[in-house]
Amino acid sequence: MVDEMLALIKLPEYGDRKANELSGGQRQRIALARSLILRPKVLLLDEPLGALDKQLREQMQLELRQLQRTVGITFVFVTHDQEEALTLSDRIAVMSRGRVLQLDTPTGLYERPGSRDVASFIGTMNFFDGKVSKVEGTKISVDAEGLGRVQGDRGERAFAEGDRIQVAIRPEKLELTEEKPNGGTSTVQGTLKDSAYLGERSHFFVKLDGLEKPVAVSAQNRVDAISVTGESRPIWLSWDPEAIVLLGAE
Repeated sequence: MVDEMLALIKLPEYGDRKANELSGGQRQRIALARSLILRPKVLLLDEPLGALDKQLREQMQLELRQLQRTVGITFVFVTHDQEEALTLSDRIAVMSRGRVLQLDTPTGLYERPGSRDVASFIGTMNFFDGKVSKVEGTKISVDAEGLGRVQGDRGERAFAEGDRIQVAIRPEKLELTEEKPNGGTSTVQGTLKDSAYLGERSHFFVKLDGLEKPVAVSAQNRVDAISVTGESRPIWLSWDPEAIVLLGAE
């Protein structure tokens, strides 16, 4: 059984090594093997990757996912790392003060958060105060501070005309252009206040009239990406109406 477990965690020739002869990642794998050899029905992992560096942690995330599928038992994984939760999980429970705020798939939590607390905890989100101006079936129009009138889908929420709500949109759902875009996308003009180059991505911060806090925009650094540089210059923000998330006022 020991040999089977060592093969499972990809350390088949490490059985005779002492603990001080193993790397951090190898020790994590051995700890998993010690638990799995008992053949539990459920395995609780409480922040098992917290002490590892970023590159090793990302490698172990993928290996944990593959290991779970191989052994076929339930892993209950406790973490404060949002990206780790999205990478590893089939279902995620976002908890606050001992209460489950939302239990959903990673995609459901990220794309369709049920509250501002969930939306702000999972990833980064821009929020705008708004007031419902029109309701037509599941489609509603909202006058949002900084954005003007926007369209959105209320989903299963029972919004009515005059309700105060929150309009939310992810930074990567926004697009920056130097010229006003043509077509059916929603647009607003703002002022580029700051930017940060992060390698594969760049982050931009845009000031909109009527808003104190800049709007965050995240863009992939592709070969054909438009270069947006320079501070305190006019810029256009655009988005697809389907990117809008409507939340109750809190």
